[in-house]
Amino acid sequence: MLAFLLDRLRPVASVHTVVATSDLPADDPVADVASSCGVAVIRGPEQDVLARYALAIAAYPAETVVRITGDCPLTDPAVVDAAIRRHHQTNADYTSNTLVRTFPDGLDVEVIATRALLEAAAEATDAVEREHVTPFVYRRPRRYRLAVLRHPELLGDERWTVDTAADLDFVRSVVDHFGDRRDFGLDEVVAIVGRRHRAGHRELRVADAEGEPAVRAWEVLEGDRSAGTVRMEVDDAVGTVVVDTAAPIEQVTELLMGQLAADCQVREVRISQAGLVVATAGLDPAGHALRWRSRVTLRAATMDDVERLWHWRNDDLTRRNSVSTDEVPWEDHARWLENALGRLDRHLFIAEEDGVPVGQVRLDTLPDGWEVSITIAPEARGRRLAVALLNAVGTNVTGALHAHVKPDNSSSLRAFEAAGYGATGDEMRDGTLLIHLLRA
Repeated sequence: MLAFLLDRLRPVASVHTVVATSDLPADDPVADVASSCGVAVIRGPEQDVLARYALAIAAYPAETVVRITGDCPLTDPAVVDAAIRRHHQTNADYTSNTLVRTFPDGLDVEVIATRALLEAAAEATDAVEREHVTPFVYRRPRRYRLAVLRHPELLGDERWTVDTAADLDFVRSVVDHFGDRRDFGLDEVVAIVGRRHRAGHRELRVADAEGEPAVRAWEVLEGDRSAGTVRMEVDDAVGTVVVDTAAPIEQVTELLMGQLAADCQVREVRISQAGLVVATAGLDPAGHALRWRSRVTLRAATMDDVERLWHWRNDDLTRRNSVSTDEVPWEDHARWLENALGRLDRHLFIAEEDGVPVGQVRLDTLPDGWEVSITIAPEARGRRLAVALLNAVGTNVTGALHAHVKPDNSSSLRAFEAAGYGATGDEMRDGTLLIHLLRA
């Protein structure tokens, strides 16, 4: 997949390509693939990706850095060129097509002034800002000039990135359609795979003014009818949001979080007389007092849920992301649930959205708080509900919240991150490597 991506990026003008990977032996194949493609390689800390970029700049000096991630094999060179042009035309410090997502997820491109990136490398202390490279810059729009590359259509609902086996199958089907061609573009892929946008679907339409990334406004749509506006002002990683709409505030809040979670690292939101207050993941510890109201609620699980939970537990993706990947027989599962419901140190909840079961939450007591485990129902995936479940947990318990996630379960890692959890290290459980996440 990396070799395919590097081949697609060759037409990008005036760019020296460098692959920045970790210095772990597990990433030796990444370095070998890049070298076999004639591409320079820089290696550095696994979690501190920002440090890798600083090493790349030291080895290959440049005034501007273009960031493409390896999970975006369908990256369109024409989109990359357009982002570079936009960056220079606006004299921006940071330009991307993700600040306001109108391109498919999987065509992400960021263009950053080297000065801004080196300042981030020197000053950033937040784990999210170190791992994801650019948040330090785009969280501070009053310090850095931001610019947005927009697509004339709203394609932000489309998912072309590779996080799961199903994603990889989708990308392979696209590539197979074009045979030996490597120069196919965005419009050609849309023509092949179609659109997932649903007419009449309630959504927030991006409508912010050019040149004002620190002040954004959205129109709330009910089908084709305007239901009001949402406005956000961002300053030093904290956004204040004011809602002016007749639509139910909880629904608007959830839609807003869905719009912002991936693009602005938004973590939590509360409802107050002044409107909504949104805090990014870079907020100081006082931000942990903030809570997000949503339509996701938790109820205690009962034996009436036994069949539902059995089907969820034996789903292929759920098993792949679990410590035990074996399929669970019905009798074993029924005994497990009966036992779990009788334990004083374990609490099982069913998450519901508007009364419809969408997932499971398990809380196990620990000396300083709770161990959190969540499962999203297979039929409810793709609706960004994981963060809602985690925030619903945060409103109902006190104490530290711990979680353990497999390193290759990137979607869960992003969800916990967006809900305010930070990685503290690796642990082994039953022979499986897990990342320990903590929300203090």
